[in-house]
Amino acid sequence: KATVSVLYCMRWKGWKVVAVVSLYISLDSTRGILTKLSKGEEGYAYNPVSVTLTCTLVKLLVSFAALCWQEGVPKKEDLLDVDTLKFAVPSLVYLVDDNLRFLTLTYLTPGEEALYMNIKVLTTAAALRVVMSRPITSLQWSSLCLLSLGLVSSRSSKELHTVNPGHFLVLLVCVIGSFGDVYNEKLLKNTTASIHLQNFKLYFFGLVLNGVAWGMYESRSSSNRFLFHDWNSYVIALMLVTAAIGLTVSAIFRYLDNLVKVQASAASMITTVLLSSLFFDKELTLHFYLAVGIVCNALFVYNYKIASSEDQHTEPTQQLVSIPEADEIEPV
Repeated sequence: KATVSVLYCMRWKGWKVVAVVSLYISLDSTRGILTKLSKGEEGYAYNPVSVTLTCTLVKLLVSFAALCWQEGVPKKEDLLDVDTLKFAVPSLVYLVDDNLRFLTLTYLTPGEEALYMNIKVLTTAAALRVVMSRPITSLQWSSLCLLSLGLVSSRSSKELHTVNPGHFLVLLVCVIGSFGDVYNEKLLKNTTASIHLQNFKLYFFGLVLNGVAWGMYESRSSSNRFLFHDWNSYVIALMLVTAAIGLTVSAIFRYLDNLVKVQASAASMITTVLLSSLFFDKELTLHFYLAVGIVCNALFVYNYKIASSEDQHTEPTQQLVSIPEADEIEPV
């Protein structure tokens, strides 16, 4: 197996990388808007857990169909091997992460949430260092500090004194999600098994955990509601978009890297901000637009050293991802 940097992979399989990352940016930009549109004036009329439960079921069925099409019906020993239980960990993390994002958007606009979610670049770098012992250069740590400065500057001096629970929820989502993503990437990379088989295991545990969570939620409700109670077109679209994001992220983790995902999320922030200003009444301040520029510059600086190393045909300072040779990779 050859160890190559992300930028090298982009030239090696350019059109696939561009297509997958562009798809993720489009889907991620849309999710926040749909979540906000699906919320009524008094909160979510539907049960948010029903969305994550149905979304997980869709991903499970798609993964099983793709696995059967590629390799045939999986054998019992493939589904019940020693590594299967490990997928319960990221499944639990994603259950908490997905439902916390619904709560976050009750306090923040999609544009604000998208900007603050860039903290995940910092938390992901820390998670990669802890879980996968991946080195981070001093220049990259400096860019992460610049990123944090950009996030603070997005708010005026008056707004800095107004902190709501949404800001703490974003930080919690970033920390939990980062370690879940990095652990999932480790599981996806440390095997030669089909990505569809791994996804099937992940979503199986996700379906069980979300089913338990939905049952607990409804057991405390005064009325017995069915799974799709108070769903509308926005909720259906949100469920499908979230399912597509999950499958796209798995491909990014398997063939690219966690940092590609969080930086694509940062790029989707710009689209989300523009859409947010069109769909919602919240006026974006000059501080907000300046912060967008700082965040984008920080992301450029973070990747600058890697680009320079590749252009000089030297060993990259940071090896982001270990990927099989082209003839060893099964179709996505």
